[in-house]
Amino acid sequence: MDTFTEDDLRDLVSVHFDHCVSIFMPSFRTGSDLQQNPIRFRNLVAAAMEKMVSQGLRSIEAENLLAPLKRILQNSNFWQHQADGLAAFIAPGTTKIFRLPASLPETLMVGRSFYLKPLLSLLSGNTKFYLLDLEIKNVRLFEGSRLTLTRYESEKIPLSLDDTLGFDRMEKYTQFASKPSWNDNRNTTVFGYGRQTDKQKINIKNFYHRVSDAIEEILQNSNDPLILGGIDYLHSLYREANNYPYLSDTGLILDLKNLSDSEIHQRVWPLIEPCFQQKRLQDIDAFQQLWGTKSRLAATDLKTIVSGAVHGRIQTLFVSDTPQDFWGKYLESRQDVEIHANKLPDDEDLLDKAAINTLLRKGTVYVLTQNEMPVSGPIAAILRY
Repeated sequence: MDTFTEDDLRDLVSVHFDHCVSIFMPSFRTGSDLQQNPIRFRNLVAAAMEKMVSQGLRSIEAENLLAPLKRILQNSNFWQHQADGLAAFIAPGTTKIFRLPASLPETLMVGRSFYLKPLLSLLSGNTKFYLLDLEIKNVRLFEGSRLTLTRYESEKIPLSLDDTLGFDRMEKYTQFASKPSWNDNRNTTVFGYGRQTDKQKINIKNFYHRVSDAIEEILQNSNDPLILGGIDYLHSLYREANNYPYLSDTGLILDLKNLSDSEIHQRVWPLIEPCFQQKRLQDIDAFQQLWGTKSRLAATDLKTIVSGAVHGRIQTLFVSDTPQDFWGKYLESRQDVEIHANKLPDDEDLLDKAAINTLLRKGTVYVLTQNEMPVSGPIAAILRY
């Protein structure tokens, strides 16, 4: 599975040619249906060929442009490792393919820029979070979202207590059971199979102070939540050392070392999801209050919102997941927006344009069902000014 990020979005938005091919399709991960993936993809590539030729491109030019996608069809290893959806983008000098954790409707578009609307749900709601695995022999930081969890690689993070504090031998901290019982007479904490002395606790906390310093440096420009994972007694020790202001009160009480990234994500997302649900409801309520008082900071007019997004004025955008496209274009010279009933050669989906420009200018975008939308229309926004 591949992670689709705002940097990927930025790269794709920057591509403009006469024939930019965008392909989306659902895919199967396992089972007998796995063989349907390359067949479906081959049919979409063939349809892209026909569409480009119908638009005036010579057959040999279309063949050359699509050659990287045809080579993918011959890569059996690629087709054996699929996710829930596949997106492919190709233009002169650009080929990008993403195996994604969301089923995507089968779509083929050829235009002067890439069609990106199906990907917006992957970036919806700013559900970014971090997970810190507290395993003292192998500390790991993960970056996650509603759909993905991947290892965040950084040399700044101390990997293990042993290496960091220079012990010759690691005492068996991790053999302790998860629920402590206190023994006041010995000034120790007993964890089932062994005792954690005050010295051991001090060593672990000293190690976690160094980990926390690294986390604070890595996330210094972030306000995304950090959630802890690991056996329970390590959580309290890390919290005493923590400097990051957005540490979640919730923690994943579980030994993570033998779990895959996917298995960890399945366990951590239900814990962190309520935080993002609450933020979404707060943002919807904020819009409705502004709209109810007829504030100029609340907008539902498509032209106003598209223009505002291009100029970085959108703080929060609500977009319906309607399959309907709203075609038109932004006229930079006049700072105006044209809306067309039918797609013209230079047109873009205006909902797509508003959402992409909001994301690229650090706004929040929510892709909602029509029932969840704060208004009856397909788009609404809170303006920064």
